[in-house]
Amino acid sequence: MRAHARVPMSCLICAVLPGPEDPAAAAVAEVAPPAGMPLSERIDASDFVGIIHIDAIKPSRDSGLPNDKRRDWFVETADATVLETLKGAHIPSTITINFNNGHGEPRPSYDQDANYLVFLSHEPGGAFATVNLEHGCFKVEGSMIQNWEGATAPVAIGEAKSDIAKLLVK
Repeated sequence: MRAHARVPMSCLICAVLPGPEDPAAAAVAEVAPPAGMPLSERIDASDFVGIIHIDAIKPSRDSGLPNDKRRDWFVETADATVLETLKGAHIPSTITINFNNGHGEPRPSYDQDANYLVFLSHEPGGAFATVNLEHGCFKVEGSMIQNWEGATAPVAIGEAKSDIAKLLVK
């Protein structure tokens, strides 16, 4: 089984939020703490960061077997076309992503014929896996993505790419 990073309890933050009559309340309501790894750690842990298009979703060779009989940690694969590379060297134009450990949530989820901003690490055998579970893939809908760094409203993909670019130059 593949190990996934977990956020230690010591990283949880407690805050006193302003009351509804406070003008700062509206600003606080628009941003929630980001889930999973901080963006800088996700970038560091990724061999590839970019925009992809999911061409096909397929079951893995062992998808119908019980856990103790499976040879792989995943039960689905996604064949994808790379549309844009933000981080990564020698990334092929098409890639395979191993995903869905078969144990329920949390896990990344991919839909066929959809575009995603992804954070991926190399797997043995040449495929990729999503870094930080569901916090490593963001579905692109039009020019917007959901759940970016704690935002409760959709964020423009350009803004997310800018956030990543700022950390890549450090």
